[in-house]
Amino acid sequence: MRESLSTIEPSLTGWRARTAATDSSAARAAVGTAPARRPLIGGSAWVVSLLLHATLLVWSANWLLQSRTASPGAGSGRHLTMVDRPADASPPVVRVGGPPPPPSAIDAPTEAPAAPPAAAAPSKLPKADAEAPSAPRAGGDGPPASRPGAGGAGAATTGVFGVAGRGFKFIYVFDRSGSMGGSGRTALDAAKSELSASLEHLGAEHEFQIIFYNESPTLVPFADRGRELGAASPQHKQQAARFIAQINPDGATRHEPALRAALALDPDIIFFLTDADQPVLTPTQLAEIHRANHHGSIIHTIEFGFGPAFGGRNFLAELAEQNGGRHQYVDISRLRR
Repeated sequence: MRESLSTIEPSLTGWRARTAATDSSAARAAVGTAPARRPLIGGSAWVVSLLLHATLLVWSANWLLQSRTASPGAGSGRHLTMVDRPADASPPVVRVGGPPPPPSAIDAPTEAPAAPPAAAAPSKLPKADAEAPSAPRAGGDGPPASRPGAGGAGAATTGVFGVAGRGFKFIYVFDRSGSMGGSGRTALDAAKSELSASLEHLGAEHEFQIIFYNESPTLVPFADRGRELGAASPQHKQQAARFIAQINPDGATRHEPALRAALALDPDIIFFLTDADQPVLTPTQLAEIHRANHHGSIIHTIEFGFGPAFGGRNFLAELAEQNGGRHQYVDISRLRR
């Protein structure tokens, strides 16, 4: 067996050598006969690709810009507007279609309204010559509304015993009852003198009437106007002067008929003068006179008396207050004789 192995081993060794030589020759032949590799494209290819991509990007960007700046009416004519709101407001508003809303339509955060300016402190006004009428009293609905045009251009200002009125139509209602007489210079004489002086402040463009009353009223009978308002012309003033001179104190007193006769003539100003003798006007009569003053005539009251005025209010003060006028007390004992 050892001999057999000795015979086989050289044969195996030879076979291995031949096989190795064959493999080596095949490998060399394979290397020599393999085709040569083609070289890659030159380095300029990637530059061309980069330029193409850059051109495409620029064209795309330009197209997008033109699309955004196109007019809202182009294309479908519809657009979408998003309106932002504060974080604490209701959800955003989306408006679709139509032209874009004006800037004023875009909701903005609501601001608190500005506080109104503080009222300026009232300035100190000079004290008026005549006391202003106070609040309405019982028996009336307050002073009447001011008459339009009564104090306008051309209006006259006149008065008696310190109480002045301004307007175009004046009526003097004077008490001529027996209580207005007496010894020396009577109260009626003083009233006549003041009345005549007051008429001198009226021009021909103004009108007047005089009512002397006791139980009943008596008016100036103007030749061309009758017992109506007459222009303050020289002729009418002369007629009034003759009428005044004929009046004497006499009779009892009834105030209401004389006041109603004056209100019926629709004057701007009434000067009502009396010594406030009995009977006085009751609250009911005062209310009726106020209601009869449809045109808003101003009634000033002048009260004659001896000595200082008594405290408190009387019907003359109420009458003036309810009809927008002023009440004045006159101590006739201090009048010049």
